[in-house]
Amino acid sequence: NEAKLLIREARSLIVKAISITTSHDQQSRLLDLVEIFREYTEFGRIRHTSTLLASQVANLENATKRIEIQARTQAKTTPTKPTQATQAKPTWASVASQEPTNSAKNWTLVSHTNARDTSLYSTRDAKNTALSRKCTFLLAHIEQATSFSAISTRNSLNTAFRSKGIKGLVISIVSLSSKGNIIVNTTPEFNSDFLVQNIEIIKGVLPLVKSIQKGEPWYKVIIHGIPIREDSGLQRAGSVVVAFPTEIQANRAIKNRLLIAGISAKVVKYHTISSTAQCTRCAGYGHLDSICKREPKCLLCGESHVTENHFCSICKKKGKKCPHVITKCSN
Repeated sequence: NEAKLLIREARSLIVKAISITTSHDQQSRLLDLVEIFREYTEFGRIRHTSTLLASQVANLENATKRIEIQARTQAKTTPTKPTQATQAKPTWASVASQEPTNSAKNWTLVSHTNARDTSLYSTRDAKNTALSRKCTFLLAHIEQATSFSAISTRNSLNTAFRSKGIKGLVISIVSLSSKGNIIVNTTPEFNSDFLVQNIEIIKGVLPLVKSIQKGEPWYKVIIHGIPIREDSGLQRAGSVVVAFPTEIQANRAIKNRLLIAGISAKVVKYHTISSTAQCTRCAGYGHLDSICKREPKCLLCGESHVTENHFCSICKKKGKKCPHVITKCSN
């Protein structure tokens, strides 16, 4: 809804403010504010950071003002240089009277190049950059969520790095995984290799850290037609999602299929679907119309038909919203 979109925009402004400011203390306070937004958007509540809200409101207002000033400064365009007077067009008589020149000419060889879609590569580079800044601290025992404080852990790690002469903030976000391990994201100036090299500094703050696992890309596929052990009487086969460490292995499985339990199973690429993605067939969330098997619902009137078949008997419009339709929610 609109409220969540505004909250995400505010969080983006805070992240921009972190990259602008040079004060370590102010960066730390802004990171606290990012952590508050993360807890609210992911968990719907604020547990450990409610006491920090009052002190961060002023920082948010000042950061917003600085961003607006910087945007106005960048929007100012430099004055264009006056165009030079155009040269007089030579006549045929003047051209014919000129002496021919025998100077050698340099020829430029032009080779054919295949056009490549740079958007795909830029997306991959962005994902690889994000993974290079993410790593997991594997602990000796499972950390309990009730006794874990993401903000205090992040501040303790940054203080330890600063005491060793490292300038700037190293850790930006700290969270707890479902398995009880600690997941950290570094600032853009550092990466997971830096954390692996300085594991002794991390162990000084978190003695239970056994090792550090760097963020690695995984390529997921869906395997269809897997036999189900329990016979429900209706469905005899199901689908499973598996991940390969390399894209080459995933594409090979998609092309050649996989042999599982004596069955040549079909393999397709796994597409991540957001929980907020709405199906245009049933108006539900979390899936697309290409795989929807639910009863169709019109997004305009809420009746049991697809939106394309919606028809207005007054203005004769089909599949489109008109002033005569009474919109209804089908969820």
